[in-house]
Amino acid sequence: MKNDCLTIKTNKMNDCKNIESKLIFYFYKELNNLEMENIKNHLASCSGCSKLYTDLSKSLLVIDNEKEIELNPFIETRINQKIKELENSQTQGRVVSFRKIIQPAMSVAAVSVGILLGVFFGSFYSTSDSSSNTASYESVEYYMNDLEHETFLSYVLEE
Repeated sequence: MKNDCLTIKTNKMNDCKNIESKLIFYFYKELNNLEMENIKNHLASCSGCSKLYTDLSKSLLVIDNEKEIELNPFIETRINQKIKELENSQTQGRVVSFRKIIQPAMSVAAVSVGILLGVFFGSFYSTSDSSSNTASYESVEYYMNDLEHETFLSYVLEE
């Protein structure tokens, strides 16, 4: 007799676990008719599962009510406006990056043209007085070879 009670309690616990796993589907009526009827009968006879179903129902109703909150009527226009602003900023970003590439390239081109023009016009410039060039070389040579004028250094170097 004791084993029979234990077996009945074990079967009831297994039934309760099976019912508990299907309560949410029972609430949303997503079960077939036979399962819906079995759960209904079990809830009528089991106070623990019935209380669990009541608590679950209250929670699910709160969640369902929260889902149905009306949104601000201007939210769609605000979202569309933000999307347009983002699209415009991306287009402007392309223009800015284009400027970042073109501006340095134009600067390099302008400097290159200036150098080429300077070389071109500099080739037409020539000095007609060649004696002044010779004099400047001699004066440079005088300063570069001033070792003869330093008596101490010449004395040290000769020994």
